[in-house]
Amino acid sequence: MAKIENKVAYPLVKPQSNDYVVLTDVSDNNATKTCLVGDLFGFFGWKTFSRTLLASEILAAEATPIILIPAQGPGVIVMPEIGQLVAMTITQTAVPPVQFNCANQAWIKTPLTAPYGSTNIYALDQDNVNNAQPGYPANTVYGSRDNTGDNTYGGNMSPMVNQPIIFTFDAGDGPTLGNGAITVTFRYRVLTGFNL
Repeated sequence: MAKIENKVAYPLVKPQSNDYVVLTDVSDNNATKTCLVGDLFGFFGWKTFSRTLLASEILAAEATPIILIPAQGPGVIVMPEIGQLVAMTITQTAVPPVQFNCANQAWIKTPLTAPYGSTNIYALDQDNVNNAQPGYPANTVYGSRDNTGDNTYGGNMSPMVNQPIIFTFDAGDGPTLGNGAITVTFRYRVLTGFNL
């Protein structure tokens, strides 16, 4: 049997959630077994969020923010992975297709709550909302910052305690035209013990 470091015998791959991992089950006399890569995310506390937002929801999201993940209760923070979000626009079926006419970017954020304000987690500019880059089926959008300019991990966490994660636009920035839909996918953890 070749050594694990032998990349010819064992080529490197980017793991997918439905790939298998070989492990030793110490609770079953050290039997060799398998599990899914996706199960390891859950074991370490990571969850994956994925939802398709319909055109009717996107057009109304400025006035009626879309709740992606509901508030989890006192002392609890829903913390998306600050790194990347995949935003994929589903091909418009209307003829002709009409892009969302956003005046500015969409936000995945916590709501604006006194006295702290909102925490902006991801920003989707108009190109990302419309997937306006030919040949790219999905866009990666990198994490944003809170509204005070602090890094979300290093800033004031109070705005995130017992708050939902929403999709919305700032006042005057939301689209009034557009068809198609957006699928957003990101990883997150639910953290407890934040009695701020």
